[in-house]
Amino acid sequence: MQCPKCSQYIPDDARFCPACGIDVKEYNKTELKELKCKSCGGNMQIDFEHHVLVCPYCGATEVLVKNGHMLLKKQPETKEKQQTIQQAKPDRHPLKVALRLIAFVIVFIVVVSFIIGFAATHKNKHVQYEWPSSGLSTMLPKPASDYGEVYYDYNDAFSMDVYKSSVDEYRAYVDDCIASGFTIDAKNEDTSYEAYNEEGYSLRVYFYSYDDEMYINLQAPIKMSTINWSYIDAFALLPAPESDQGKIDWEYSDSALVHVGNTTKEAYDTYVQACKEAGFDRDMVKGNDYYYAYHRDCDQYLSLNYEGFDTMRVDVSTYETE
Repeated sequence: MQCPKCSQYIPDDARFCPACGIDVKEYNKTELKELKCKSCGGNMQIDFEHHVLVCPYCGATEVLVKNGHMLLKKQPETKEKQQTIQQAKPDRHPLKVALRLIAFVIVFIVVVSFIIGFAATHKNKHVQYEWPSSGLSTMLPKPASDYGEVYYDYNDAFSMDVYKSSVDEYRAYVDDCIASGFTIDAKNEDTSYEAYNEEGYSLRVYFYSYDDEMYINLQAPIKMSTINWSYIDAFALLPAPESDQGKIDWEYSDSALVHVGNTTKEAYDTYVQACKEAGFDRDMVKGNDYYYAYHRDCDQYLSLNYEGFDTMRVDVSTYETE
């Protein structure tokens, strides 16, 4: 057996411990109580006869005093005690702690991203708008629904979303816009309407049935002037159009965007054919009012669109292709 005081192994019938000299039988009769060890959390034993606390797991000892505990030097631990302590202590391995922290951060980011995304994509459709009394909105009829949001209303542009709208209200609104003169070069689909009026104002109305929402956009006519085609470096491979009236939206050495005016639909079709003959015929995509293609000898990409009201859009960019 082990000595109850110093834990040295002694014969089972020994009365006294040869190491510390205590009376083994009398020592075992000592009144004991249990408290928690400050080092490992194990149950400590209090020996009132010797006024000490002893932890049977980690070997820590404390002296009992009237005003509290006085911590003494920790005693060496046996192999069996170390195993008991390891089982009793929580797993504090640095790698596992780091992995748990990383997992918590990832979950936190996902939750916050979801909340932000939800708020960004779900509009407050209970907000009411006030129909403007100035700007381009004065050229349009007011929608039937009182719910929506006006994004901007300037002298050259107007944009808004109309909430809580129905397909019948959308069709009625389109009819009101037609009655207001937006009939030139009209494109009337089931859920979209695009047209100009006689002054060149461009109207777009879209209905989104999945959201019961209508979008309205009105743009003032593009202000154009005389442009010199040969001065646009990005258009070096393009033939010059018939009209020299237009607006350079932006221009760089390898890309440019220009709106060309005084271009009828027939003139647009003629220009498409001229671009094709100039080498823009690789990976070609062609429609009634659009033409997209790469140049056969380089990675320059051409985008042509007939936008209506005698206006053509010419866009050239350079993309690397495999």
